[in-house]
Amino acid sequence: MDPFMQNNQTNMNSNFSVDIYFHFGLPGFENINDYSFEHLDEVEPFNILRARHDPKISLLLFDARLLPLYCDIPISEMEKKKVELKVDETPAVFLVLKIDSHEKRLTANLRAPIIFNFDTKMGHQLILEDETLSMEYVLEPETVNIA
Repeated sequence: MDPFMQNNQTNMNSNFSVDIYFHFGLPGFENINDYSFEHLDEVEPFNILRARHDPKISLLLFDARLLPLYCDIPISEMEKKKVELKVDETPAVFLVLKIDSHEKRLTANLRAPIIFNFDTKMGHQLILEDETLSMEYVLEPETVNIA
């Protein structure tokens, strides 16, 4: 079960951590397979993906469902198999964020989302060929659906 849904149903403290395995690693970190997906109330709506054996390696993530422009992305059966999803199942999709301290803004990479299957604890980063998707989509308060 998606831990976000589970926490919403129980109304408990929503801090949680899930160990995630990336069979192919991540681009630039191909030899690192074990990560921890962390959801912490104090940094919500952001999440952290941290290498378990080297915590200095971490990525700031953002749930793609919170962007109205980010519709369902086509995920091939082959990509779903990489996280052990069935054909009719939908993965959790997160975007990698970059902090631009010079411009004082956050940007999201729409072309390389990370998909998760929280039931199997598997993750995989997609590299989408759609050049209309921005690699530096600026997150603005008015473009994010945060209730």
